[in-house]
Amino acid sequence: TLESGTTNIDAGAFSTLDTTFSREDGQQSLSSLQLHYPNGISGLLDGVKLCTEAQANAGTCGPESEIGETTISVGLGNDPFTVTGGKVYITEKYDGASFGLSIVNPAKAGPFVLQEGRPVVVRAKVEVNPITAALTVTSDPPGSAHAIPTIIDGIPLQIKHVNVTVNRPGFTFNPTNCTPSQVTGTIKSAEGASSPVSVPFQVTNCASLKFEPKFAVSTSGKTSRANGASLSVKLTYPNA
Repeated sequence: TLESGTTNIDAGAFSTLDTTFSREDGQQSLSSLQLHYPNGISGLLDGVKLCTEAQANAGTCGPESEIGETTISVGLGNDPFTVTGGKVYITEKYDGASFGLSIVNPAKAGPFVLQEGRPVVVRAKVEVNPITAALTVTSDPPGSAHAIPTIIDGIPLQIKHVNVTVNRPGFTFNPTNCTPSQVTGTIKSAEGASSPVSVPFQVTNCASLKFEPKFAVSTSGKTSRANGASLSVKLTYPNA
């Protein structure tokens, strides 16, 4: 299952973006996913440093690249073990895409420290549609070095819930189109099965947006084949 949306649904507003995908006991283990976000959901990169490839793979990105955090529940039954303290970092180009993600989670379960204290690093690519600027996020495929793990140090994880919260202030912003849309995608299992997922998405208060651009064109001079004429085009819009 998939849940995803912004906590502030005002059109054009900055907001936290929450995304959670889940599985129930008895269903196959989660191994990868791809999510397509609606046109207009994006992030403001001003002031954000893109983490380098080496740091991203090692799980050592700095706070200047951090855009969010994770909460993961693992295990069977009604009271799975919850791992908090995970971080999400935005990175340089990755796997042919414009940007990447480095999702770093502690490998700890109470007093137990796994993989010699090294964190679990999951990578994903962030593609930007060149026409619409819509974002597609795709995690690494199963079997790769930074795929979603299904077992650590011989212990099956049985991941039940993964929540990713993109909450860097002044980063994620909403569309300025209030037409109903969807977050869609595909979740794949470790056994090769796949399941399409979708959740409605819509922002409000588009009528209150105050974008009033002005467009002006002027020309001067005596037109002739030899000297031609000037052409001045000006597009202006208020800072608000």
